Amino acid sequence: MHRYPWLALVARQFAGLPLRDFIEKSLTRLLGRWREVRVFRLMALDSGSLADGGDGHDGGDGPGGALPAGFSARYIGEAECLAFAAIADAGLREEFVRAACARGDRCLAVFDGAEPAAYSWYADTATTLPGDLEIRFDPAWVYHYHSHTRPAWRGRRLHAAGVRAALRDVAAAGRPGLVSAVEVQNYESLRAMRRLGFRIIGSAYVAWFHGRPHIAHSPGCRRHAVRLAIDPQAPAPA
Repeated sequence: MHRYPWLALVARQFAGLPLRDFIEKSLTRLLGRWREVRVFRLMALDSGSLADGGDGHDGGDGPGGALPAGFSARYIGEAECLAFAAIADAGLREEFVRAACARGDRCLAVFDGAEPAAYSWYADTATTLPGDLEIRFDPAWVYHYHSHTRPAWRGRRLHAAGVRAALRDVAAAGRPGLVSAVEVQNYESLRAMRRLGFRIIGSAYVAWFHGRPHIAHSPGCRRHAVRLAIDPQAPAPA
């Protein structure tokens, strides 16, 4: 047994994080004692990664992962999404499905036979984020968000295979690729995105004062026309 179990826990949390992520995660926690502060990594996966074999960074899956035998991937409509949401371990809520479909967002689901096993969502227009925020991006790109694999199907790289299927459609439409936003404290998702081949294109910093978010971006966000903004539907501060 480790003499200092708390130290082992900290080491597991930060193992493999780039120095920049480690510093920003630490500063976010420190500043959060006085103000609510969030840091997002804005990431992109180019359609061209399909042509070069799709090898992900850090020796990961890349978007080239194939579906296992007996599995299929396809976009599903609102009715199927609502049926999926009724499954206890699907990680999907009815109100989320209705709002996403009303915006025109699409859900790409991976099926094991007829059983839904995993999904990711894709958007062509500005999409809301928790905390009265929304992400805006160049409409040539497609926004990738809210991925989930049901527990019984984890470890089969279904997320990677689903992203490949979506990226094929994006490439066939002549679009440059996928963009996404991940909070710097969500280190598991950051690692997963890097394994898929997503590259960091910039960072966004959000601090709340008097109940309203104030947002700053790194230069890379402006170059790629990706940014966070205040959700226009957010209620006014009291």
